[in-house]
Amino acid sequence: LSFIPHPLKSYTAFLIYFIITFFSIYKLVLFKNKQEQEKKELEAHKKELEQARDFQLSLIPDNPPSDIKYEINGYMKTSMEVGGDYYDYFKDGDTVFVACGDATGHGLNAGMMVSITKAGLYGLQLNEPEKSLMQLNKAIKAIDLGKMRMSLNIVKFENSKVSLSSA
Repeated sequence: LSFIPHPLKSYTAFLIYFIITFFSIYKLVLFKNKQEQEKKELEAHKKELEQARDFQLSLIPDNPPSDIKYEINGYMKTSMEVGGDYYDYFKDGDTVFVACGDATGHGLNAGMMVSITKAGLYGLQLNEPEKSLMQLNKAIKAIDLGKMRMSLNIVKFENSKVSLSSA
């Protein structure tokens, strides 16, 4: 730029500074927009996980049936996300069934497995824990959940007798 007359040097420098400033501001605006979009997506994801967690907790009974002759207590402390823990009570006359299980992993897949298991248990004629687990296993396998698994225990309390089966 030494061969350019003095006023042109000033204009050229000003133009270069202007271009650098313009592109810097442009890049900063793009960066801020990207950060804002990522923040919105993270908030939406957190909200979805919270809704899924609330749904999972709604699957767990607050208390056992009140009109039974057994003292049964249940408590579950969940993590911040959806998990695969599950328990429930079923009453048929004087017979009480208690189911307790844990799906593999955490997250929405584990929550889905719990939902399917609960629906399956409500659709079964609970009679003997072993037979009930075999029927439930057959129904869940028909859905083909890939590598999702769940350990499940069913206890039957009837006439001072306890029957237990695990799968």
